[in-house]
Amino acid sequence: MTTAAGGLLGSGLPAMAGRQTRAKSVIHLFMSGGMSHLDTFDPKPGLPGSVPSIPTNVPGIFISSNLPRLADRMDSITLFRSMSHAAKSHQAARMATLDFPAEWSFAAPSQDGTNDFMRDIVAARRRIENRARLVCLELEGWDTHTDNAGRTAIQSSILDTALADLLDELSFRNLLSETLVALSTEFGRSARLNGFGGRNHHPHAYTCLMAGGGTEGGRVIGATTDDGMEAIGNTTSPEQFNAIIASRLGSDSLA
Repeated sequence: MTTAAGGLLGSGLPAMAGRQTRAKSVIHLFMSGGMSHLDTFDPKPGLPGSVPSIPTNVPGIFISSNLPRLADRMDSITLFRSMSHAAKSHQAARMATLDFPAEWSFAAPSQDGTNDFMRDIVAARRRIENRARLVCLELEGWDTHTDNAGRTAIQSSILDTALADLLDELSFRNLLSETLVALSTEFGRSARLNGFGGRNHHPHAYTCLMAGGGTEGGRVIGATTDDGMEAIGNTTSPEQFNAIIASRLGSDSLA
């Protein structure tokens, strides 16, 4: 495993050493509502309401037990664990995160926990096969002010299946090396549970990820404190994260 504690390149982007293959397309997955990093990609065992962490197929990298299939595909994924900004509201955080023009496909979960996200994932892959440059999908349901454990488990199961299948299909069709898959969210969640068993907004530390498109997998960029509340060392802003995506496409922006 290669772990970078947020070192910066001359361009101001987090260090992304490794293969520099240019991507032809991007599939951008947005976890709407603020995905809890503590219960997905940056677990902190021992925190109130925390779930167990599990080893991945990359020695030394652990993620939440909510994501068993993605744990088996970590060698294709780079985690950005020191994402940070100052916007606490959904609107402001969303504007900072999605600061590029795109048409978003909205996938909302139904009351029984099912949704159209898997269907949209398949459609996104087909659009990439037809040479689409940027496909953006949104999965609602991560605003877990109440019952964080139960609601995050449902959302994580949807994400775990959909993203694992997408990576497998892209790899099978020899498209993963030229397709960058990026996942982002507004912000993370607080370590302390509120009175409703939920976690509140926390923009100072959270996790995003990339896979494919020339990204070297099996890596962690940055880290957080033991309670997951603060990024350690240099942070990655949403603007920097999007700039990395643009650089993989060989352009200055995602317009």
